Amino acid sequence: MEKGCAVAWKYPMAPSPSRGMPFHVGVNPKGTRFGYPSQDNAVLRELSVFSNLSKDLKNWFIAFDGHSKSVSTVQFSTVNDKIASGDILGNVNIWNSDHPTLMSSWDILVLQGPIHDACFSDDGERVAAVGENTHSGKFGGILNIKLKKTDCEMSAHGGRALGVTMKPKRPMKVFSVSEDNTMNSFQGPPFSLIKNEKIHGNFINGIRACPVNNLMVTVSSDKSFHILNSDSGEIIKTIKDAHTGSIYSVCWFEDGARFATCSADKTVKVWSQEGELLSTLSIAENPAIEDMQMGVAKIQGYLLSVSLSGDINLWQDQTLTAKEVSKPDQVISGHNV
Repeated sequence: MEKGCAVAWKYPMAPSPSRGMPFHVGVNPKGTRFGYPSQDNAVLRELSVFSNLSKDLKNWFIAFDGHSKSVSTVQFSTVNDKIASGDILGNVNIWNSDHPTLMSSWDILVLQGPIHDACFSDDGERVAAVGENTHSGKFGGILNIKLKKTDCEMSAHGGRALGVTMKPKRPMKVFSVSEDNTMNSFQGPPFSLIKNEKIHGNFINGIRACPVNNLMVTVSSDKSFHILNSDSGEIIKTIKDAHTGSIYSVCWFEDGARFATCSADKTVKVWSQEGELLSTLSIAENPAIEDMQMGVAKIQGYLLSVSLSGDINLWQDQTLTAKEVSKPDQVISGHNV
């Protein structure tokens, strides 16, 4: 199939997470769309799929088929309709989600191995993508979309890079986290490594800067998270034993006052920006292995998580006022191709 075309499936494909690996869900700036990998496709879904079940099925989602192998991350631009999707071969494809054919504007080989996460700069002109490389010490790149060139080859991790984020305001800083328990800080342009620091006792699975303030959060398989200053990279507060299993992903709420974490302990938790536990969200009364929570995202009106099974779990905003919630308000299942 030609690169940069929409796939005309009748039903939405389910997410395809892997056990033991974070599954970072992308969300557009308005919070009305979210995106995720599903086998060889990058899938975007509309909020209306949950709020208007009478809508024609074919309009519930779109799928981009511009990758020849399994897609491993899907992330949205902060300012426009561009998407960055990465695959297990190390390719990053920049494409236009509002174009009738989902036209690809740039396809670049970043690594000789899977891309695990990506993020856009606040002006939408750069993308940082990280993952693993089978042939060198490079673990990612900072890409200049406008000039179609690599601004910086990212190195200095001793294991797979699992997460990346950019702080929302200049001077531009990029933070990456890895299986080697370290966080790297890059500043630019021109970009260069300014700090490599061990900050967790096990794999660091994810990192997200808040788009509306100077805070960011790292989450780890050591069951803890750090709240950090995104200007300096310094740790403000650490919450140990935040979950009883590995923490795989984190997302911020729209106002920056709360964030959510998800875990192998089969729960999603909502926290204040100061680290106070506000709500614990369970998946089922007797959860099974497939109920491990691999990804989490905040969309308009809902908190969303992805189970290891590929189910999408939804909690309405009003539900999140309770301290304990026994099950999602809605569970969306799909198929894999």
